[in-house]
Amino acid sequence: MWGIARDNLIDDALLRRIYPRGFDIYARLSSVLGRRAWERSRRLILMDSARPNPLPQALAVGLLVADFFHREKYYSPYLKGNLLIVTRQVGQLRESLREFRLGEAGDSLERFWEIRTLSRYHPPGSRPAIYLANPGWPLEHPFAAVIVDATDPRALARLEDLPFSHYLAVTPPLDEARLTRLGASAVLWDETAKAWVAREFDGRERPEPLTPSLPHRWVEVIEDAELDEVLWAAYQQLAEAQATFEGFFPLRQAWGLFHQLRTLSVPLYRLESLRKDGGRPTLRDRLASLEPEAPSHPVQRLLWRRVLDRLSEAYEALHQRDLPPKFFALVEWLEQRNAERRSCWVVATTRAEATLLQSLCMAVSPRQLFIGFGGSAEVLWSNEEERRAAQGLGPEERLLLGYRSASQRYLDLGSAKIAVLAYPFEARIESYLYEQRQRWLERLVTARGQVLHSLGLKPPSPPDFPAARLDFSLRTAVVQPLNVLTEEVPQLDLHALAEYQANPRAGGNRGPTAEEMEVELEGGLILYLPRTRLVTLFVPGQGQVEKPAQQLQPGDRIIIFVDGVYDDLFERISEALQPLVRVEERLYLELWEAAKRALQAQYPNLAELHRELARRGLERDPTTVRSWFTQGQTLAPQQYDDFLLLTGIMGLPETLKRPQLWQAIENHRTRHRQLGRLLHRVLESIVSGSGYEGSLREARQQGISLEELLSAVDVRRVVRRS
Repeated sequence: MWGIARDNLIDDALLRRIYPRGFDIYARLSSVLGRRAWERSRRLILMDSARPNPLPQALAVGLLVADFFHREKYYSPYLKGNLLIVTRQVGQLRESLREFRLGEAGDSLERFWEIRTLSRYHPPGSRPAIYLANPGWPLEHPFAAVIVDATDPRALARLEDLPFSHYLAVTPPLDEARLTRLGASAVLWDETAKAWVAREFDGRERPEPLTPSLPHRWVEVIEDAELDEVLWAAYQQLAEAQATFEGFFPLRQAWGLFHQLRTLSVPLYRLESLRKDGGRPTLRDRLASLEPEAPSHPVQRLLWRRVLDRLSEAYEALHQRDLPPKFFALVEWLEQRNAERRSCWVVATTRAEATLLQSLCMAVSPRQLFIGFGGSAEVLWSNEEERRAAQGLGPEERLLLGYRSASQRYLDLGSAKIAVLAYPFEARIESYLYEQRQRWLERLVTARGQVLHSLGLKPPSPPDFPAARLDFSLRTAVVQPLNVLTEEVPQLDLHALAEYQANPRAGGNRGPTAEEMEVELEGGLILYLPRTRLVTLFVPGQGQVEKPAQQLQPGDRIIIFVDGVYDDLFERISEALQPLVRVEERLYLELWEAAKRALQAQYPNLAELHRELARRGLERDPTTVRSWFTQGQTLAPQQYDDFLLLTGIMGLPETLKRPQLWQAIENHRTRHRQLGRLLHRVLESIVSGSGYEGSLREARQQGISLEELLSAVDVRRVVRRS
């Protein structure tokens, strides 16, 4: 039985009388927990994977109702100032708070509190209010209480940097290392706990649920003695360096390089060509950039040299392969799922690899594997999986191309069924990590009871934990015996082995690597940018222009996103527009992009494609043809006749109606142009210092996702560059 003081007027109101009918009882209880934690100046984290998540709203209402009761009873405020809600869903949460009605009287929150947006361009008002702020904006202002909605991965990444000694936060299930760094009490709202709450407070009859456990996991072990040996040697050398070095940033980059090599499922030489054509550093470039980096101590320099040698050996071993063994295992896995009509995600490490992987699968498999071509699979890259999972999207089953690196292991505490393609050494590590996550889940349930008890509640004791299930299957005859999977793993803090961030955090004291340059922006913001990376600038009267980072000059105005300063402008715009696209139209656009990837795989040298199109009657130059395949530029030919020429050599299904495909492309262009005009007005208002609120109101009328995109945009002047 849950114990709670029934004579507490505020708690009773929160649990039984304040919320609208149908509002989850565990969210009501969370509002009580939040209020009690705030009174004790506790940092409390509520972990919940529900989508959409009711807890940020519930926590806010809990504090606001307490403030209302306190004013009514004692004629003084309970909150001595403003309430701050930190969230990336500024528009969405603001609308839900505005629509909220207090109990039977139906009073809106805005009758008592003003609801405002806070940013560098939104100064605080003169009277107490509810402020909503993107986590990237400066948050130095004093606030009476702070609630953090960290259910989005970009907000979650900034949780450790927030300048508040205590707050109430909502997150997905987190691993032990991250919770330790946050120094917070944590409550896990799994399905078991929610069922307990519903049975206690609502009297619902439900079957007794199982105690939480990780989903059944499959590990497909791939036998390749040569690659397993060289990658295992690199792992061991990196692990030794991890235990020896402290604060040596190039080691993080070395880990990132290793993670990409071990999960590689496409030809390395093809991936390198794709990255080079896109203006991105190749893996060889990244490896070469680590050569000049060296620790000061002679013994550490020797160890660092061994790390680079092992990585170089792994790189060369993979570079010599036409196709890595994980590719064949992947195609076989996809064909099996497709034959069973089971939808799934394949999660690649980077966007470039995801693009190439889908094209190659389409080229070698006789079946239509992917959504948009009659199949049931979709290839994502890891950051895209993280964002979609945060929105509650996706099929039940996912295929990983190796064990997860540290920054995204929290995704494994969700409910999705996961299969992993692994070399034998990766299978050993996956087994270790899986057992560690299951033990952590058990400790979370135990800790939940302790936290609830300290806040005045008494939850029931959980039943015994079921055994974790981890199955291994072998793709080919294994040279080593199966007990290799249970060999002892080095006793390291594997959760602390950091993944190289393609978009590392701004600032810090690490300094640029050999391939990067340091750029200081106004306000003291430091960026480390690859010298050839294209950055987007704003030029008043001209709009957005791009130039390589190495050509930046003091006074240039860089467009950044406060919740992701390294994010690409085109990607963020596409992400914001996605909710506005009709399902059938999205299918046409996905098919179009997949067809372009397949054509690019057929013509790796786009000059050859131009010659073939010219032979068929195209009257465009090679630069124009290249622009059709360059992200962020032209989606497709501007003229319908050119479009028909291009589709004529794509091998599109005969049943596909080209006029409908063309219309979907035209609609997509129209949306981009409209958003481009809105973006231009927001940027102009930022630079001029006037009209910012009006620009955001216009964006709000077009859709909440557009407002949330534009409210995260900032423009900073370049102060200096290295």
